[in-house]
Amino acid sequence: MFEISICIPTFNQPDMLKQTLDSLLLQENEDVQVVIHDGNYDDKNQEVVSKFTGLLNIEYVNKPGRSVDTALLDLLEMSSGKYIWWFGDDVFNQGALKETLKCIKNNYDCIYVNASIADSNKLLLNIDNEITSDKNLFLKLIGINIGFISSFIFLRSVAVSHIDIVKNHMIEEARSVPAPTFSNVYILLYVISRGSNFLLHSTPLFICHPNAPDQFLETKVKDSGVILNDAFFVFGVNMKDILLRYQDQFDKNTVKSLINAS
Repeated sequence: MFEISICIPTFNQPDMLKQTLDSLLLQENEDVQVVIHDGNYDDKNQEVVSKFTGLLNIEYVNKPGRSVDTALLDLLEMSSGKYIWWFGDDVFNQGALKETLKCIKNNYDCIYVNASIADSNKLLLNIDNEITSDKNLFLKLIGINIGFISSFIFLRSVAVSHIDIVKNHMIEEARSVPAPTFSNVYILLYVISRGSNFLLHSTPLFICHPNAPDQFLETKVKDSGVILNDAFFVFGVNMKDILLRYQDQFDKNTVKSLINAS
């Protein structure tokens, strides 16, 4: 078993995928599995991955057209690490995995990993390093950042036990809301709700490339015909619905504050 699986969902971003894998080559990666879910219809991402075969412990699958929500769950099932780190179109800082492998020796249930934002001097979240056994405090401190794929490391054994329930929830959501359904947030809320040992890692371990607001696609509401931005569904509808599903597992005021923030 690997200590950690870096799980990368990628679609039509071969240059960014190469940067991510290049940054992994600079790390201590002997106990690290790299799992890649390629949603491309062409072979551009596969060509990139082939150059790293033998240099990294790579598990690769090509499933064209799969949504990012489905890809994240596929990656979770494909992986074999004790810990999971979903990782988007971002780049690891030098020494990131060495620090991560040191942290997970403390058997945290979930770790929030901070990042620096590309082309700026800003951090993704302004926090102090903190260890806590309080799941409500942890959820309150990470806030709406729970939706950011690359910022969380968590125990695989807990997460995989919840996959079938998440899939059923996603089917329900897809019937009514034509937008991403945050499968990662389902999983994280479940892991956090079951945990009692959490770390907020304030030092950035990677550089993130967040989407610009205009990258959200417009979506037509099925019944009314009104055109609304995808961001409305993702943060205004789906996030709220998911939080409400898990509200009994957390303090009501904590859940309410996240709903208001979304």
